[in-house]
Amino acid sequence: MFIWPPYILQRMPSHPDKVRAIFARVDETLMFVRLGARDAAGSDAGRRIPGLLNVAVYGRAVTNLLQHLRSQAKDFEEWYAPKVAEMRADPLCKFFYRLRTDGLKQTKQIPTSQRFFVNHFEFPKDLARLGSPPPGATSFFMGDRTGGSGWIVRLHDGTEQPFYVDLPDDIGVGEMIIVDPPKRHLGAEVQDTSAANLCRLYSDYLAGIVREARERFTEKLPNTLRERPR
Repeated sequence: MFIWPPYILQRMPSHPDKVRAIFARVDETLMFVRLGARDAAGSDAGRRIPGLLNVAVYGRAVTNLLQHLRSQAKDFEEWYAPKVAEMRADPLCKFFYRLRTDGLKQTKQIPTSQRFFVNHFEFPKDLARLGSPPPGATSFFMGDRTGGSGWIVRLHDGTEQPFYVDLPDDIGVGEMIIVDPPKRHLGAEVQDTSAANLCRLYSDYLAGIVREARERFTEKLPNTLRERPR
């Protein structure tokens, strides 16, 4: 008979500790999804495409981390298999899965475009409202593939990059849209196919899966584990 030393037993994580650690990582990763969705919908146009990609990449990471529960719950597969089938059949989930693959492999350009509405623009009066052009500015644009507006700036090496500005709404409003977007989610038609709304729908969907997993697999664990993070 082998007797484990007390100090080793103290270091061995219990079942509740393992489940707690899994959900801590899931919650942290889901937070990154939400931050990405916020960036995709935000006023900083330079953060919209990275935000969209973060939703796709960290969204897949959420489901990967949830699968760590397989070793802690005997009925995990019974619960998760229908979720996998649902995600594989759902146009919105399939879109973000493909976006994550294309984004990581950098094999295709991110399929974004813009929808821009000019309310009133009087040149050069309204342009002056935006302040002085940045050093190296060569031209001004309204509504690029992120829906943003600003200056094209030529760098010292001859390359060009956008310098975004916060365009007043009374001049124009732009948003980032998806080329050939998914039009259905969970059996319902998606009315608003803007990138911001698609990110919100996917983020909410993942949050629902996490919430359901927490309720199912922490039912008999301490109450502190079942509490949702603020």
